[in-house]
Amino acid sequence: MISQCAGNLIPARFLILLAHLTICIVTLSSPSGNIYACLPEEYEEEDYHSKDFQFQVGLYLSLALIALEFLGFLSGTSMFLPSVATFSVGCHASACVLMAQSLLDNWSCHVYWWIFGFCSVIPAALEMAVALNVHVLKRI
Repeated sequence: MISQCAGNLIPARFLILLAHLTICIVTLSSPSGNIYACLPEEYEEEDYHSKDFQFQVGLYLSLALIALEFLGFLSGTSMFLPSVATFSVGCHASACVLMAQSLLDNWSCHVYWWIFGFCSVIPAALEMAVALNVHVLKRI
């Protein structure tokens, strides 16, 4: 039987991963405010396209890392590990709040890389470590 804590973390983790995925897609569809915020007052069109490309790469990488976490979660690899679920929920909830605020306030696109590093890369690395531990080393 799943413990009460793990039983509550499973839907919370699923929903917060889905929320982070959604906010990344929304940001991908309208990134111009964030891109203008990280450009100087006088810029060339090439500068805009360069920042736009960098920002899109970061968002697509974030989508890939969220998909990786969904894969590990839905396959059951890390679904019943409360410590991993708690960490993932905390990171992705923080990402949702920060990214929503950055969209509303048009934060500089440079801030996104901090959000990406702490709220997407670290949980995905933990997910890969758990998958390695479970599937390759055969221990939990």
